[in-house]
Amino acid sequence: MSREFLTEFIQMYENEPCLWQVSSKHYHDRNKKEVSYAKLLTKLKEVNAKATKDDVIKKINNMRSALRKEKKKIKESLKSGASADTVYKPKLWYFSLLGFLCDQDINRTSQSNVDTDDDGIDEENTSETDIKSWVETKSGKNIEERPPLLPSAQLKAEHSSPSMKKESKGPIYAPNDFQCFHTSINSTVKDDDSFDAFGISVAKQLRKLSEERALLAQSAIQNLLTEYGIQDLREKKRSRRYCDSD
Repeated sequence: MSREFLTEFIQMYENEPCLWQVSSKHYHDRNKKEVSYAKLLTKLKEVNAKATKDDVIKKINNMRSALRKEKKKIKESLKSGASADTVYKPKLWYFSLLGFLCDQDINRTSQSNVDTDDDGIDEENTSETDIKSWVETKSGKNIEERPPLLPSAQLKAEHSSPSMKKESKGPIYAPNDFQCFHTSINSTVKDDDSFDAFGISVAKQLRKLSEERALLAQSAIQNLLTEYGIQDLREKKRSRRYCDSD
């Protein structure tokens, strides 16, 4: 199952809140949930013609189980007193894609007066406040508001590789180097401005592209920013030399 397909599957899952959002008015609507499962099943049949609803549920449970393991590692890292730079970084490539599940603090015991579901979805039972806070701190924005990004070193390797169509094995998340670069050029900006609006616009456009084209676009944008950043530095150095000569 390719990353591109799984990304689309996760996005479809996110667009069906009745399957995962406890606060949704349709969360206990079985008819609504059946319709949502049917959509996901149609998608899954693109790669498995014999797939059933049970396969859809199994796929969702597997992803949530993997997500839960990564979140547990983050929690343990946070409890150990690790600094922001040394906190465990998720290795699950679709960790950020499942970010919409981070604030789903589900406590079934507090819902004893509500009929429980028997669709087999493995829900979370622990608070995700610390993890959600850590994710937002690392990204600078809510995790749902940004597209998944590859670390620049891995991105360069992907871009230069002759086998571009092969699946990469590294995780996809907001890399520290990109965040540091973003922080540097915006260090004097305290409030949202036109650059923030442009960034959100670019993110939305990237989400509409295929994974490969999105990576190429990110690489091109980053290369352009780096090029102009170097030009600015050179101009500043020339200006200082000119002032010193006077």
